Amino acid sequence: MVSSIPRWSRRRRIVWRSVMSDANNARSKASKQSESYARLLASGNEWFFAVIIAGLLVGVTLQITEFFLIEPAAKTPFRSALIALLWLYPLFALNCLQLASTWVFARRYFRETFALSSCTAIMLLLLIFPLTFYCQIYPWNLPQAFALLASTDVSPPAMHGVSLALFAVLSWGFVQFLYAGQRSWPGRRSKLQVYRDAEHGTPSLVGEALFEFKRRVRWGPALEEYLDPREQFDLNLPAEPIRSLAWVDQACELVRLTSPAYSFRPRISASYLEELDEQAQNEAEASGAAPEEAASDWHDRPAVWIGRNRQSKGAIALIPSSDGSDLARLEEQIAYARQMAQQRDQRLEEVLVAVRDGQRPNLPARQDVRLRIETEQTLLEQTVNLDDYRSLMAKRLRRPLSNTNLTLNDVYVSLRGKVAEQKSPVEAEEYIRQWLAEPGSRHLALLGSYGQGKSSFALMLTQRMLARSAPDLPPRIPILIELRGRNLRNLKPYALLGQWAGRYGMNGQALVRLHEAGRLLLIFDGFDEMAYLADLDMRMSYFRALWEFARYPNAKILISGRPNLFEDQGEFKQALNLRTAFSAGSYCEPVYLERLSIPEIQTALRSHPPHVREHICRLAGENRAFSDLVARPSLLQLVAAIWDEPEMRAIATAPTSAGVMRAFVHSTHRRQTEKEERLGEFMKLTEAERVYFMGGVALAMAGRGDTTIEARQLGRLTDQLRLAMPDELTATDITLPNPPTPLRVRLKNPRTKEDDPLLIERVKTEVRASSLLENEPDNPGILKFGHKSFLEYIYAEEISHAIRDARAPRSRALLSVTKTSVASILDQPEALAFLAELLIMDAGGSKVAANQLATASDAEQLEVGRRLLQVIVRLPRWNVFRKMILFFVCNISLSSSSSSLSSLLFLLFLLLLLLLPLPSSLLSLLSSLLSLSLFLKFLLSKFLLSLKIRKNIALWFLICKQLGLRDHVFFAETGLSIVPWLRGKPFPDLAEGLRLKWRRGPRPPIAIP
Repeated sequence: MVSSIPRWSRRRRIVWRSVMSDANNARSKASKQSESYARLLASGNEWFFAVIIAGLLVGVTLQITEFFLIEPAAKTPFRSALIALLWLYPLFALNCLQLASTWVFARRYFRETFALSSCTAIMLLLLIFPLTFYCQIYPWNLPQAFALLASTDVSPPAMHGVSLALFAVLSWGFVQFLYAGQRSWPGRRSKLQVYRDAEHGTPSLVGEALFEFKRRVRWGPALEEYLDPREQFDLNLPAEPIRSLAWVDQACELVRLTSPAYSFRPRISASYLEELDEQAQNEAEASGAAPEEAASDWHDRPAVWIGRNRQSKGAIALIPSSDGSDLARLEEQIAYARQMAQQRDQRLEEVLVAVRDGQRPNLPARQDVRLRIETEQTLLEQTVNLDDYRSLMAKRLRRPLSNTNLTLNDVYVSLRGKVAEQKSPVEAEEYIRQWLAEPGSRHLALLGSYGQGKSSFALMLTQRMLARSAPDLPPRIPILIELRGRNLRNLKPYALLGQWAGRYGMNGQALVRLHEAGRLLLIFDGFDEMAYLADLDMRMSYFRALWEFARYPNAKILISGRPNLFEDQGEFKQALNLRTAFSAGSYCEPVYLERLSIPEIQTALRSHPPHVREHICRLAGENRAFSDLVARPSLLQLVAAIWDEPEMRAIATAPTSAGVMRAFVHSTHRRQTEKEERLGEFMKLTEAERVYFMGGVALAMAGRGDTTIEARQLGRLTDQLRLAMPDELTATDITLPNPPTPLRVRLKNPRTKEDDPLLIERVKTEVRASSLLENEPDNPGILKFGHKSFLEYIYAEEISHAIRDARAPRSRALLSVTKTSVASILDQPEALAFLAELLIMDAGGSKVAANQLATASDAEQLEVGRRLLQVIVRLPRWNVFRKMILFFVCNISLSSSSSSLSSLLFLLFLLLLLLLPLPSSLLSLLSSLLSLSLFLKFLLSKFLLSLKIRKNIALWFLICKQLGLRDHVFFAETGLSIVPWLRGKPFPDLAEGLRLKWRRGPRPPIAIP
């Protein structure tokens, strides 16, 4: 209440606000001065460019005037060329000065400005070069042009080959510098530049110059600077967490949550006044319109709430107390409440004493009014009902796993994790129990790669904590929030908890109060599966929203996901708030899940047939590659589920992750087809058609970076895939003895000869009800693959088909409908690993498993590299021709550093020719030939960037890097070891300059101890 706030407190707050306002005004003024200075520089650069354009117009006008006004006898092409050079060279020098200033003060300019200046310089150079070749007037003998113009006999001098070659090399080096400067621009970045780089990869110098030119001509809006979210990302978590409401307000809110019929008008407190806008508060104080005590049900002097019961219309008194031991004070408060109820013509029905600390006091019973005593813990326990939540978690644990009748309870095994403070792995669930019992602001991040059981662990931990305390509330209520497909940007904690609570019939405000009281364990599962993760800004905003929960006192947060979501170690530590225990404020400790040991594998297979358990454990002990495969709990259950299937027996000798996934997916499709045949469905999809539709769904989801899809979007996608499906897809289904007619024909109504809507809807239902797709537990109508690795494998398999035969009608239809490119897989490391294994399998196999190639011998790596090269690039089988093509393409399309080095060596060679006593004709011939070769190399290097063979070689290089092939294997296969300036250095990046997405390859692995 305003009246209860001391006058000195209000004055101090007003003075403090005036001081802060002056400081903010000073900062704003300095910021405006900086912005005006940057705007002045930008306008100066625009005027610089306008002067160059005006100079071009003046020069053209001069040429036209010279053509019409000079005497015909003196009018010669050589004279006109000389005049053109005399005004082109100063303009070029002025443009070079502008470029130099833009580069030196790069922090004040955008890359678009540099691109426009660079293209202007290149255009002037293209005008100067033929005139220089014709007139033989170079920058170092420019005064000779004035002497030639003054003479009466104006004729072109003899060609000097060395000077021409030197000018060509200097021009070539200048252009290379411009291209390199644009690729490695150190200055400001605009939002449009970042968007173009993310969409198209290597920046286009001409494209950015045209965009900037159009913007200036049309007086378009100024470019907006892009601020890197990693640099701007600041959790702003205080050293001391934000305290919750005062017990006076908290008790009132808890009573309203536990008894919805009770109504209390909130009090107007000092904290509430501080939240008001300064101007509104000043107006309220000036007009005297400050709320009176009667506007609130809180009475400050007696410290009692006097509300009403909406149903009986009686008065309710709420007395917040620290311990409830002062009986005399309690009598005064009850008397005051009865007096206020009489003034309101109400009957005092109940007096509720809310005690914050300690146990419930034993107060004597009263005959005149009903007296109820509650503590903070009893009020909190009455705010939520966990019955629906418990039953749903138990139901999820009873759900059968894929391709088996077993449940998670039948196969679950305790997981071990590695933490920094422990030398040996710890039991993850026991470590979490100890963490929950300790005070402090430490949170946990449960990290692991695909298939290591992170989601199963979170589900089992939630169920065990709920079941251990049933039917009461546990000391910490586990709130399992699955982040798959969620968009958390600008989402406040109470909004996220409210969305989650609504699905289980709970009150979101009650969960917020429980979280403030330290009664919740927030489990955020699958941070690597949120929506729009390809956008760095969105990614960082998501983690900022998650860590808002750490602001509350006694908060406990467990977050799980794959660490390869992040691009580098810096973003990894920044987003997860990984700091040491000595850091101020909240921090997070990583727990890296360990893979299963042989005894743990045997325990996880306890419910499977004995022969399956014995064979898997024996093979895991003998084969290291197979052991690494089944050490992942999710993959272990897939292997056990299809162990007796024909698809698994085909790869039992050399199983890989991709092989197991292929066997599982094909077994699932085969079982579904056989089931429908037994049921005699009149409209069923063949196995090839099911694979086609699932491939399209995976391409559409993974190509956009999503892990979920809405049912309506799936229906539209199914229609598009159905219309684009080639007829020969059904005819080539080898699983059927008598393949049916194409799907397009089977969907026709026999009478009307048009598509039958009922049959089309049946196809949509078949795709939606696929065994590989399932509904989100918390979001009906949102579909996902049963495991993220299913999505990644099917996506990699379709990309593998497109690589091996891009002209196949099936691959063309899928890529066209989903608008996906082969290069899109380079953003997804797990899918890229599947692709590498699939390509090795399709190339004829290998003696070494894909996950063991990094430690294989050079000969084995070279064999795998050659097999992949044949599958991806499809070069001639003859070794000589293959080496020649590889050497030519790779040497031409290397990065700009080697090209600049070759240009420098060529320049030194020209200077050597000048010093040698050779005939002038021979010097001219050698210089012309070398200049021509350098120019051809430039044209070929730019032309090869758009060739398919160049892109395929770059893709081969990146896949081999993903598999861990060493640099000298690439040197041996491509023949680049004979290039002098590459000896003893790492193999150059063949994907540099290729128009792929902005990462141009898999993210670097996160360092895991």
